[in-house]
Amino acid sequence: MNKSFLITQFLILNILFGDVYSDRFLVYIANSIKDIKIYKSTGRTNLDELNDEMDKIGAISISQWLPNARPTDRDGDIYLNRYFVIYLASINTDIYDLTKRVVQLDCIQSAETMAVIKPTYIPNDPLWNVQYGLPLIQADLAYDFWDVDGGEIPGQMDNGEIVVAVVDDALDWDHPDLVDNLWQNLGEDADGDGHTIEGSGSNWYLDPGDLNGIDDDDWDDNPNTFIDDLVGWDPSGNGGLDDNDPDPPNSWSHGTHVAGLLSATIPAPD
Repeated sequence: MNKSFLITQFLILNILFGDVYSDRFLVYIANSIKDIKIYKSTGRTNLDELNDEMDKIGAISISQWLPNARPTDRDGDIYLNRYFVIYLASINTDIYDLTKRVVQLDCIQSAETMAVIKPTYIPNDPLWNVQYGLPLIQADLAYDFWDVDGGEIPGQMDNGEIVVAVVDDALDWDHPDLVDNLWQNLGEDADGDGHTIEGSGSNWYLDPGDLNGIDDDDWDDNPNTFIDDLVGWDPSGNGGLDDNDPDPPNSWSHGTHVAGLLSATIPAPD
């Protein structure tokens, strides 16, 4: 394995993410090492080569990066339970050079600096703190990638610029939590009333005035495809034939569940 190539990749990633920690770094212990032990009382391992180097660089301890990683959690021959964090006694201004030095050890397959992740955006949902699953999957870090110009807050844009597609089994589009955010294909608005669905409350349906049997928007230059695709197109359909209604054949579908996570709204009280 080309260790220098691995370091180059890690440096590029850290440059993209910005600041890195100067008092710790990440190492991957080579797959050839069959037995790895960490002694909390001494902050050292059962690997003499690594212990000697930790003493030289002023490391105070080492711990597993992902304590709950199982031996089967892997991507190819990279196993998550083999990543360890080495903590230094003080700030090291040459942290990149330090990773280059440590990766030369026979027991170390790769070494990299660790990016400092600073959360800058958390939803203003008053129930955020009780939704344990979102912080668990680090959703708050994903929200920080919001980069739309103008300082708009996610979920509070009125111009309809953001369209999210759920590629899944089906979508209960007339669900009261979803219908207000449903994309409507106004290219198929045959009666010109400004919408392609009609109804209220829990009773919504495709606009009868737009169901004319014609592919009005004809976006693919073929008038015989995607006829009356008022809210999109269902490539699998109900019973194996594609159609213009993504509604699931059953009362529940995984696609509806995912759409609810992405774009649900709370209906106003009657």
